[in-house]
This record gives sequence, C-alpha cells and structure tokens, in this order.
Amino acid sequence: MAQHGPGRTAPVELDGVQLLLKRITIRGYSADDDPEAHAEWLQRSGDWLRAGEITFPQVRVAGIENAPNALLEVIEGRHLGTVVVELRGL
Repeated sequence: MAQHGPGRTAPVELDGVQLLLKRITIRGYSADDDPEAHAEWLQRSGDWLRAGEITFPQVRVAGIENAPNALLEVIEGRHLGTVVVELRGL
C-alpha cells in the first residue's frame, strides 16, 4: 500500500452512506493546536521510541548513484516512511 501526502495523513476507507444515515460528524484534531497536549505527545512518543514500542518505516538506498531512482520511487509512492541514501567513503 502506498502512502500519499506529506506524512501527516493515513489512508482510511469510510462508508459515506453510513456517516449520513447515522449523522456522524468527523472533525480533525492536532496536538499542535494545544500546547499542553503537544508537550505530552512529545514526551510520550519519545518514551515509546526509546523503548522500541513504536518504530517508523524507512528504506535505505546504498550509494549516491542510486539517489535519482530513489527520488522517483518516492514520487511514485513506492515507499512508506523515510528514504535514506547512504553515502559510501565519507
């Protein structure tokens, strides 16, 4: 499954008919809008990362000569997460 967007999105499928029939309201929320929640999020997510409870997907590409192809693959949505181009000989 390919991810689309700037990384702050997650694909989801919703049954629009059920949303209407049940009069469900969907509203976005971001901890960025609440300084207290943002600080708590940074603390908790940092703890989870250090404990290995959550990880972020990444792809490693060896060699600067493969960077153009890696960029094309990112644009095409072939990778989920971070793409790191490893430079050799530095």
